[in-house]
Amino acid sequence: MFKSAVSLVLFGALALSAPFASAAPAELKIAVVDVQKVLSSGPHAVKAKEQLDMAQKTIQGNLDSVQEKIKNYKDKAQAEAILRDAHRQLQGRFDAFRAQVARAMSDTLNALLARKTSAYDFVLPKSGVLANKGSYDITAVVQDEFNKASVTWPAQPEKLEKIELPADNGAQPAKSGSRKKDR
Repeated sequence: MFKSAVSLVLFGALALSAPFASAAPAELKIAVVDVQKVLSSGPHAVKAKEQLDMAQKTIQGNLDSVQEKIKNYKDKAQAEAILRDAHRQLQGRFDAFRAQVARAMSDTLNALLARKTSAYDFVLPKSGVLANKGSYDITAVVQDEFNKASVTWPAQPEKLEKIELPADNGAQPAKSGSRKKDR
């Protein structure tokens, strides 16, 4: 009786697993892309560098303008504070522009990858893969397509036409005497 119960359980287990045993496992399609290489080489990388160089020149021109306007300030501490503040503001503008350029390139690449990699189950960044067969690397194909793609570049930062600077505190003669306190 025990032997027939074990046989019945084994037969049931085999009967239940039969549909799964006959199905062949699906083959995963995996690709890797060297994203850093795609973004840092080719005509879009050159254009991005040109965009950043132009923005840097504009920002430097603004900073030079501020320096020229404050060079005759008698209150040197005030002049230095104005220059530091202008530098901080202009650096912030440049950093924001650099982020917009990077976003424009990555948005273009992401849209391209979404369209061109639908045949793959997984597309992984090459930097995150420890080892792979060369046949999995589709960087060259993605690079060619990316070079053909159109990137929507952000507008250049504008030159500050008029920079409002506070009056030179050192140019005003200091008032002597003591102040009377209001009571």
